[in-house]
Amino acid sequence: MNYTFEFELDEGEQVRASRVVAFRRRAMKATLAVFAAIAILATLAFVSGLIESVFVLVLGWGCLVGGLAGAYAAPKSAVKSLRKNNRAVAGPHTYVITPDGLDMRSLGATSTLQWANVFEVYESREFLFFYFAAQWAQVLPKRVIPAETLVPLRSAIQGWAGARAHLVT
Repeated sequence: MNYTFEFELDEGEQVRASRVVAFRRRAMKATLAVFAAIAILATLAFVSGLIESVFVLVLGWGCLVGGLAGAYAAPKSAVKSLRKNNRAVAGPHTYVITPDGLDMRSLGATSTLQWANVFEVYESREFLFFYFAAQWAQVLPKRVIPAETLVPLRSAIQGWAGARAHLVT
């Protein structure tokens, strides 16, 4: 069975989808964990009296807050630049999900992603992500999937992608 979806992503949706992809990256998680550890160590050093300088405490927490703020803000500027420089990104999209893979069409671009080349299919609250590399994914907004189609679509994707499908059950 084939599933066809036509949609346009607005800038806000693209930013939210980009944040999901960014925050799922191991490097992002590791970086934020290091910043959290620095903040905790600075706090422990200050509270224990090992370091009396408030500067170290502020610096430690500044790393964490700055890292979180940067990670949150970066996708917005990336999406803004992408939409400005690539008309296919902001235009209408047609996705056809088939037993062979994902066929995608947009302004001036056509691509097919076979299931063998799908690294992972991940479902968030708002989107289905079809990862073709560890850090790159095509996104399908769930708002365009009719409610009666979502469960059979999940089952089909699970069958086609197997263990690489991480969907809501």
